[in-house]
Amino acid sequence: MTNEADTCRKFVVPKLQSAGWDNDPHSIAEQRTITDGRVIPVGKGFVRKPPKRVDYLLRFTRDFPLAVVEAKASYKSATDAVQQARDYAEILGLKYAYATNGAEIIEIDYFKGTETRVADFTTPDDLWRRYQAGSGIDTPERVEHLIAPYNTVGGKPPRYYQQIAINRAVEAILAGKKRLLLTMATGTGKTIVAFQICWKLWSSRWNTTGEHRKPRILFLADRNILIDDPKDKTFTPFGDARHKIESGEIVKSREMYFAIYQALAEDERRAGLFRDYPPDFFDLIIVDECHRGSARDDSSWRVILEHFKPAYQLGMTATPLREDNRDTYLYFGNPIYEYSLRQDIDDGFLAPNRVHRVITQWDAAGLRDDYGKLWFNILDYTGSATRMFADPNFDGDPARITEEEVNDARETTATTEIVPEGQEPEPAPPEEGEPGVIEPPTGEPRKFYFDGGQVEVVAHLVHELDPNGKQLRVVKYTDYAVESVRSLAPTSAELRKRWADADQRSEIIAALAERGIDFDVLAEQTGQTDADPFDLLCHLAFNAPLRTRRERAQRLKAERKDYFEKFSPEARQVLDELLEKYAEHGDAQFVLPDVLKVPLISTHGQPAEIIKLFGGPDELGRAVNDLQGLLYGTN
Repeated sequence: MTNEADTCRKFVVPKLQSAGWDNDPHSIAEQRTITDGRVIPVGKGFVRKPPKRVDYLLRFTRDFPLAVVEAKASYKSATDAVQQARDYAEILGLKYAYATNGAEIIEIDYFKGTETRVADFTTPDDLWRRYQAGSGIDTPERVEHLIAPYNTVGGKPPRYYQQIAINRAVEAILAGKKRLLLTMATGTGKTIVAFQICWKLWSSRWNTTGEHRKPRILFLADRNILIDDPKDKTFTPFGDARHKIESGEIVKSREMYFAIYQALAEDERRAGLFRDYPPDFFDLIIVDECHRGSARDDSSWRVILEHFKPAYQLGMTATPLREDNRDTYLYFGNPIYEYSLRQDIDDGFLAPNRVHRVITQWDAAGLRDDYGKLWFNILDYTGSATRMFADPNFDGDPARITEEEVNDARETTATTEIVPEGQEPEPAPPEEGEPGVIEPPTGEPRKFYFDGGQVEVVAHLVHELDPNGKQLRVVKYTDYAVESVRSLAPTSAELRKRWADADQRSEIIAALAERGIDFDVLAEQTGQTDADPFDLLCHLAFNAPLRTRRERAQRLKAERKDYFEKFSPEARQVLDELLEKYAEHGDAQFVLPDVLKVPLISTHGQPAEIIKLFGGPDELGRAVNDLQGLLYGTN
């Protein structure tokens, strides 16, 4: 039976090549990974969900993709690939997608809203002509600006969502839209997007007058750090074309200008430096952090934008529409593209956040951002920190909720965990007080001293983004583990059967890890650190008797002597020592060949010598797998 890889190699690729997609400047990007895969915190570690990967990306030029192709094995129907093709086309902002099984081809056209069976893949030139007609980019000059390549010197090409933002901005400018807005969460690379927009227009000599010259562009912000850093780092490929407007100096001979409002604005001492530049001097103005007041009707900076009204004006913000920034959206219009913190976390490019709500004797508050490589923590003592992530559609929900209650003896008495379904209301903010930076509590509850007394932390609530990205409810961590186990194996017999098989056991462990279930944490929270993970899960989910690892190992040796008697005395001793290692430390001790190098097993010789005791590596592997199967097959 032909599988998907065979179908692609024998049928799909030849048809794409026959259509001309492999002829320069066109290209076929095969198995193109477009996301990193979402990070799922598990205990003190993490796992990643699989990244999104398209079968084929059809590119008219290196930096301008036109379509995706999703393939299925030849024994399936092309319709089986349609939904996936649509999903990837919509993620990538493309107007065309193809679904195929090698023999059948279905073309999806988002301009027309059609889904059509076709005999062959459309050629690059024909698809490009259709794209031009649909987008309105239908003159040679506009095309040249649109497909101008990115600048990738010294860096990676833009991520998929950055490419969408860049191309949509350039297309909107070429279509004559004078005011534009991009809403992209902090940390998603707005500066890179701004640079590539400027580079495409500058390198292709776009300008508002149609003259043969490079455009004059102003990068505008309200703080020096927001313009100095881009000017001196990201925008360095512009070389001597760069200039920062400051100290009242008028320079008109450059092309890539940087300025803060304060350097251009009028005040009681001057009329405003911006008036020394003609209204049509700049072709494009990019306003970074545009929600910070420049677009307000009563802002003293608004006059700068109005003075340069002939220029195209692109606002960039990390803040979605809210009451306090409504003027920004009224001035620049609805975003031509929006990429939220939630999307970036789902894609795995940004870390999920954990909000630790710390409950003290006074139910007080403070704030701590604890940034790690793969997630960051926020300790919330006032309840106000959680409100900073109050837009679940844009920011996403916190990643998991665990609640630790501490009794008078400073012992943890209960733990809770967040799972999908419903959402708890936000706590009311305090009437007074502002968050303060502190270290997270570790070990015993910590005391904090102030003038007139002291206060002690008595409980923690940890909010984390739910692994499925859905809204959240609060349940005990153990109850969440029970639900997860029962969803994978509805009975203890089914769980035992699957757990006894090494491959199926690995699948269950991976599935639980993806849902945020960590055996070490579960054992610690239940006080059963000597229990085997299987026994612990059966006990919690199905009320089965709870045995320690040592009890399970001793029972196996007592009930299945026939298994051990098949081996030589020294090989039997190795198996006995493996069981002892398991009883002490858990089933991680069954990993071959690593376990052959640890005492006491290593006293039997080098790994090759120990393997020889069993007749070879395959025989040793079967012996250890059988040992585990019998171990878990024992009631």
